[in-house]
Amino acid sequence: MFCYTYRMKIRTIPTFFALIVIAAPLVGFAEIDPQDKAALQMQLDQLNIQIKSNQTQLEGLQQQRTSLERDVSILDAKIKDAQLGIKARDLTIKQIKTGIRDKEKGILNLDSKVAAGQDSVAQMLRETRMIDD
Repeated sequence: MFCYTYRMKIRTIPTFFALIVIAAPLVGFAEIDPQDKAALQMQLDQLNIQIKSNQTQLEGLQQQRTSLERDVSILDAKIKDAQLGIKARDLTIKQIKTGIRDKEKGILNLDSKVAAGQDSVAQMLRETRMIDD
């Protein structure tokens, strides 16, 4: 035998069986009659057509997925833009409210000065009347 060591024998046996398993269908295929061979070829052709159809469908779905991801990204950007717009309006409203409060304080201050002035004028009128009388 061509095996020199025990290890070579052990490696050769599985290789031999693997060759038998691989070669068996090839030998068996040679024994198939032409009608069966034609039927198998038709089945193979149909499977290849289905594979191409599935690949085309997969490419379409991948493009659709890309399109949907792009649409989602666009919508996310629009949402973020709207949120930033809302925040900007909120800040503007806060600034306006602060301005209104400052003006209210100014008006109250002026009202108190006017009231004090009216009291002063009233006091002067009373004193003037008392002097005139």
